Amino acid sequence: MNLIQIAGGVVFKYVSKNLKPPAIIVTCSKDEKKVQNLMKKKPNYFERVVTLSFITDCIIKQEIISE
Repeated sequence: MNLIQIAGGVVFKYVSKNLKPPAIIVTCSKDEKKVQNLMKKKPNYFERVVTLSFITDCIIKQEIISE
């Protein structure tokens, strides 16, 4: 299990037929060209593009509620 799954998300290594908009792309700077091409092919499909550090920052800031 990875951080995105622990936080309630689903990870797709590739754009899957199961992926439904609005989706968020988590990427790094070396994949910038691929992401730009993907967003051109599927306009309005992705809500935003973020980095892994953005995701970890959001997870760290979440409040933990124990049952």
